[in-house]
Amino acid sequence: RLFRHWLVMVDDCPRCDLHFERVEGQWIGAIAMNTILALLVLLGLLVGGFALSYPDSPPIGLLAACLVATALGPLVFHPFSRTIWLAIDLAMRPVTADEISEA
Repeated sequence: RLFRHWLVMVDDCPRCDLHFERVEGQWIGAIAMNTILALLVLLGLLVGGFALSYPDSPPIGLLAACLVATALGPLVFHPFSRTIWLAIDLAMRPVTADEISEA
């Protein structure tokens, strides 16, 4: 229950009341992770599409598939990248006593 909707994350942990945005710029890493993952999917689609259709690659079909992947990829990976980045952040910077008292 970390997300109200697919793209909207709650502000605090439902179990321990820890505020998720611990520092300014907290989600830059999640945005980078999401972008890299979406680009890897796009690259895989391009390479796979060209490899499967060689030597007569259909440019319109591959272009349409790449456009759909480019539009939907970041939206699909958004909650996963934020959750994984939060776990990485908590592993690198454990919760301090000040954060516990604020919660």
